[in-house]
Amino acid sequence: MPPLTVYFWITGRSKPNITRITPCPALGYLAGVLVGDYTRSRKGKGLHVKDREFVEYYAGRYEEVTGVRLNVHPGEEGYWHTYENAGWLKELWYSGLWKVVAYAYPLEFLKGLYDSEGSISPNTSWKERALHGVTIGLSIGVKEVVDYAENLLNKYGFETSRTYIPPQRKEIRNGVIAFGECWEIILHGWDNLERFARLIGFREGKRRRRLELLMKIRNLPPRRRLYEWTNHYVKIRGRWVERAPNPAP
Repeated sequence: MPPLTVYFWITGRSKPNITRITPCPALGYLAGVLVGDYTRSRKGKGLHVKDREFVEYYAGRYEEVTGVRLNVHPGEEGYWHTYENAGWLKELWYSGLWKVVAYAYPLEFLKGLYDSEGSISPNTSWKERALHGVTIGLSIGVKEVVDYAENLLNKYGFETSRTYIPPQRKEIRNGVIAFGECWEIILHGWDNLERFARLIGFREGKRRRRLELLMKIRNLPPRRRLYEWTNHYVKIRGRWVERAPNPAP
């Protein structure tokens, strides 16, 4: 800033121009999605996810920030897509300014991040005779994002633990896919669940329904909780899968 400009301010000969800033929490949500599921490559476009409720919620927040209404397109293998070329959003990543947005809107940032990379599952006891607890996970492949997200969670009173998962190769649909290293931030227990539901929650449909059911049954005895849970979910190959709704009579 030119010294003469500051001199004029101090002597009262001129006044600084003041631009009113309007808070925009939706930008925090977009930043959370950006460091999660969003296509961050320079040439890539948009968000590509399997949950329609998630992508439509994202599109709504995008319009709130930019005034641009995104179209949501169905794709192959159950994916839903937006195809915006949001260079301004990607620059938040490349410049590191996503941290400034996350600092300004921490809960909205965590909401976008958990919708992108979160998970939630009940914990069953030996031989799965009772449902004793719950785990909320957040898997991230960038150490800087892991550290930032965990610090935010701790500031809001969450008790966290962290697991490191080294690079690995997995067989998926008759092919072998290489996965890079990642870290998982874990929230255990019903107290963390209630705090998470109140402050963060899920907009992504499948996880939101799990969270709603677990909140509903959390005060039941462990065996009764398992009974209510298995009315809605069945375990297949070690994973809980939502039961198909019964057809109307």
